[in-house]
Amino acid sequence: MRYAVDPKPGSDFYRWRLVAINGRTVAVSKEWFYSQGSARTAAMRFKSRCRTWNYEVYGDLKGIYRWRAKSSENQIIALCNGTFSSQFSARNAASDVRDNGGTADGP
Repeated sequence: MRYAVDPKPGSDFYRWRLVAINGRTVAVSKEWFYSQGSARTAAMRFKSRCRTWNYEVYGDLKGIYRWRAKSSENQIIALCNGTFSSQFSARNAASDVRDNGGTADGP
């Protein structure tokens, strides 16, 4: 895995994302940042604390599941970058980010 910081198309905002070895984005920052440096700092914070965040899996009425990472203050820090057809799959994906995000390359 590796971290990347990218601009929002057509704006001056930035967001970090966590990219799997296959090139697929598996997590993104909850918020957009005013500078590339701020987004990079937030990615480094996530990287250093991702094992301590709370990962919440939630679903909708159509049976689509997602996960989000929350700080100890219950603030949403990161989101999955996709959907899952089962709670089990979403939980496994969140666990993968929790277990491997701290050793990912970058930002």
